[in-house]
Amino acid sequence: MIIIMVLSGFCAGAGAGPATSTGPTIHLTEGPNAILNPAANLMYIVPLVSPTLVENLCSKDNQQVAKILSLQRNFKKNDFRLVCEFDLQGSGSFTNAYEPNSMIAYWIPLNKPGKPMTNMLDFIKLEGSGCGSVEVTGKTVKGQREVTTVRVHFNARGAKSPVSIGLYNLIPQDGQYEYANRTNRLIARVNNLTFRKTDPDTKPTMLVEVASVVGAEEKEGFWGNLKGALANLFIPPVEVDNAGNDAMIQFGTALVNGKDSFTFPKAKNLIERTDTVENDRVSAKATVLAPEFGS
Repeated sequence: MIIIMVLSGFCAGAGAGPATSTGPTIHLTEGPNAILNPAANLMYIVPLVSPTLVENLCSKDNQQVAKILSLQRNFKKNDFRLVCEFDLQGSGSFTNAYEPNSMIAYWIPLNKPGKPMTNMLDFIKLEGSGCGSVEVTGKTVKGQREVTTVRVHFNARGAKSPVSIGLYNLIPQDGQYEYANRTNRLIARVNNLTFRKTDPDTKPTMLVEVASVVGAEEKEGFWGNLKGALANLFIPPVEVDNAGNDAMIQFGTALVNGKDSFTFPKAKNLIERTDTVENDRVSAKATVLAPEFGS
């Protein structure tokens, strides 16, 4: 079960305001004249591949933006590799909060009755700035390039990843799993997410690599980094939504083909927020799901 905006107007485009038929568009131009992308658009991959409901929460006056620094393509006769390096700048944070009831309901039929649920996803948070890259690999078949793998690195150029995930355990009480009874809250810093092309009849999975694992109230350090290294030996592939996984492969294809932009499809599990008092709310768990990640 473990596993992965200049001004507030950008946050509205990432999950609030009028519903749209598509997801956000990422501009793929590079260099000094590259168009700035709201960092929240990059994090749209989270609700896109999530099998459960997700809400987007943006810090006040968020200024996080992403810009493509370079595109390096290496085309060979039978295979190819592309590396798209991007820069993340600006203050603030952007959080993808998993709706707890939806998350619990998803895992109940997959969990042994009466047994604890462990390492449940609480949130994925992008905080501050950093440097990352998208690595795309594939093969050339009969003159056609086919993307097979898309890896998103959040720690390019030796930079510390600004992405963390929140986890928790649930012990049933009177046979019921309640988010309010969560225990063993952990935070893991994410280095890499890997998506792979799969056959139509195969459930796609995402590979996760972390840099550290610490308690929610602890700071990172030697032991947190050691726990992260050990955790990578045991983290199983995470099941993801089929349409979302296909979209990530298509995103890689757009980079390989030199497209100027790519528009994500609509994330079906994203909680749409409106301007009404009834629906325009911050999740009740928002105050506890995103503690500051110590350094």
